[in-house]
Amino acid sequence: MKKPAPEPGIYPNVPMSEYAAWDALNHSALRMFDHSPAHVRNVLDGGAFEATDSMEFGSAVHAWVLERERYADLVALRPEFVGTGSRGARAAWKAANAGKVQIPHDRQADVERIGRVIHADPNCRRLARNPGHRECCIVWDDNGVRCKGRVDKFYHTLGMALDLKTTKDASPAKFAKSVVDFGYASQAAFYTRGLAALGVTLTKFYILAVENEAPFGAAVYTLDDEFMRIGRTQVTLWMQQAAACVKSGQWPGYPSGVVSLSPPAWWAKQWEGMEVAV
Repeated sequence: MKKPAPEPGIYPNVPMSEYAAWDALNHSALRMFDHSPAHVRNVLDGGAFEATDSMEFGSAVHAWVLERERYADLVALRPEFVGTGSRGARAAWKAANAGKVQIPHDRQADVERIGRVIHADPNCRRLARNPGHRECCIVWDDNGVRCKGRVDKFYHTLGMALDLKTTKDASPAKFAKSVVDFGYASQAAFYTRGLAALGVTLTKFYILAVENEAPFGAAVYTLDDEFMRIGRTQVTLWMQQAAACVKSGQWPGYPSGVVSLSPPAWWAKQWEGMEVAV
């Protein structure tokens, strides 16, 4: 159930369940303006969402790396249910562990191996272990829109933030594509904008990318000026739409009537200048 978000400010160590209940615009909802305002409204209203196995595994890694002392309170290891009555036993176990991240028990070894990989790399280890506010939530007002964000780790005195991402491929070229596909540049820009509204200058936004399959490669990335320029542009355009929707109370869907489609630029370029002789 949604509840009013707190007043603008910085709130460290907020449980995910509490943060999720705050009635405010977050980055996941904001990105849905690429579909339509109606899609944004659906997310804000608590539209159906079910975490995938990959998401759950990523949350378990996050807890192991950044909140090891609370791991048992945050993560439940799902046993294998087989034989007669297994369906009911599984449902009962799931209900008993509601509110926790749930992963198959045999994936815990992978979670721990990722922890060792991160510990073995000086840059990864330093970012993961340096003192900072974990699960740091920020709330701010942006042109009449109450917004919120949740930074994995915020080094307040240094003006730096860390986001831990699990991924299929953490190599520079492939992860750059993930930045585009999953909106990590706009996320960084959104958080930078929010902290600025609270009088805090974010000087560095680090992404610790770690693969979710063996050998669990890990790397630390920052986004260059062009990535951040595009992210800021996206956020500005989306926030303009958000402000208009909040002011009007209208969250329209796709355009009505018949819309003429044009080919995407990348596809048109592939066929540029090509003709078939008849």
